[in-house]
Amino acid sequence: MKDLASSLGKNKKFLIFGCGFSGSFFAKTIKKFGCKVLTSSRSKKNDPNNFVFDSEKQIIPDETIFDGVTHVLSCIPPDKNGKDPVLNFFKEKMQNLSLEWVGYLSTTGVYGNSDGHWVSEKDKPKPFQERSKKKI
Repeated sequence: MKDLASSLGKNKKFLIFGCGFSGSFFAKTIKKFGCKVLTSSRSKKNDPNNFVFDSEKQIIPDETIFDGVTHVLSCIPPDKNGKDPVLNFFKEKMQNLSLEWVGYLSTTGVYGNSDGHWVSEKDKPKPFQERSKKKI
């Protein structure tokens, strides 16, 4: 099996929408491979690699954030209407980029209560919380 992580490096640029716990962990990890990483938050941070994106308040970053981007990861949950904020604002832009990879990091909540057992994409979703149901 090819080690896909070994193909990452300084010429890769990740754009991570939603840098909460999981997004931040992913950003820190991917930086260790020498990749450039830009992360979003809903408010301004004292970090040159952070940009503000708040779809509810219509705060949309300038599209120059996409310059040189090779990978996009969205960790932002659907809005109250079940719509994906990243796709809502940037779908057309992303379709016109030469991206190597696009991902969406959801939650294990879509699998419901597994009584502590492992779950994977092969398992049938059984969400019971409304916010988890919207992520399917």
